[in-house]
Amino acid sequence: MNRILTLLIVIVMAATSCERYDEDVFQLTGIYDARVVGLTGPHDIAISYDNGDNVVIEAPFDGFVWISVYADIDNQEDAVKRIDIDWQEIGPGIFIEGEGAYLNGSLQLDYTIDFTTEIVDFRIVGSQL
Repeated sequence: MNRILTLLIVIVMAATSCERYDEDVFQLTGIYDARVVGLTGPHDIAISYDNGDNVVIEAPFDGFVWISVYADIDNQEDAVKRIDIDWQEIGPGIFIEGEGAYLNGSLQLDYTIDFTTEIVDFRIVGSQL
């Protein structure tokens, strides 16, 4: 009886703790050798899987300060995947919004940072390591 109960508990725990990953989104995750065009580089930026078709991008988006940004991946089944960075606050009164693309280990993000006193456009280009 104890063995059956123990086996049942293990099966239930395994079934409830498994999260299904979107394989088409999961291929974007990893470390990238990237540059903020015109500012600094190279930097290693990280893209990690969040859930569904969402990822977290950790990079020095302004060229200096590392922050985490949430992005939505569209066209998951296509060769070129579209990356949407929705309007989000990355610091007190500082906001980011943008878009990008991923193809065969290469990434480009075009985004705008609103620093309250000025609005600046940036681009990150990188290759997956």
